[in-house]
Amino acid sequence: MEPDCLYFTIDDYDKTKCSPQLRQKYYMLDDWMILLTKGLHNRLVYHPNPPPRSTIQPVALNPDLNFNLIEESYLGGEVVVIDRFLSEDGLRNLRNLALESTTFYDGKLGYLGSYVDDGLTSSWLDNLSRELQERLPRVLGNMPLRQAWMYKYDSDNEQVSEA
Repeated sequence: MEPDCLYFTIDDYDKTKCSPQLRQKYYMLDDWMILLTKGLHNRLVYHPNPPPRSTIQPVALNPDLNFNLIEESYLGGEVVVIDRFLSEDGLRNLRNLALESTTFYDGKLGYLGSYVDDGLTSSWLDNLSRELQERLPRVLGNMPLRQAWMYKYDSDNEQVSEA
C-alpha cells in the first residue's frame, strides 16, 4: 500500500513513495510554517484595487475584436478561439490581481487556487463580466458571473515538474 504523503518537508520529500492522487491531498504544516502563518491562514489580508480605467483603452476586453463575428460564429456552432481577448489594461489588472491578492486559500503541491466563493472578487472581474454581457448579448444575456477561478503554478519547482 502506498503512503498518502500527507506530510513532507522539502528535505525529505520522495515522490516515488507517493500515490498518484498526491495533488488531491491536503498537506500538514510543520511548527515553523504554522508560526509564520499564524493569524493569516485562510484570511484576506490584501486585495489590490484595480487602477482607474485608461482613457486610451477604457475596457477590460480588447476593443479591436469583432464581437459580432465572434457571437455569430459561436451561435453558428463553431468552436471559437479568441486571441488577445483582454485589453492591455485588462491584462495588467488581471496580472496584478493574481500577483497581489491573498485569496489563494487552496494549496496543493506546486500550485495555489482562488475561487469566487472563497474571496476571488474584484471590481475588475465585475467589469469584465458586464462587458462580456454587453458584447455577447445573444450568448450571455443577463447571466451573472457565478464562478471564476485562478491558479498560480510554481513552474520553477523541480519536484512538481518531474511529477
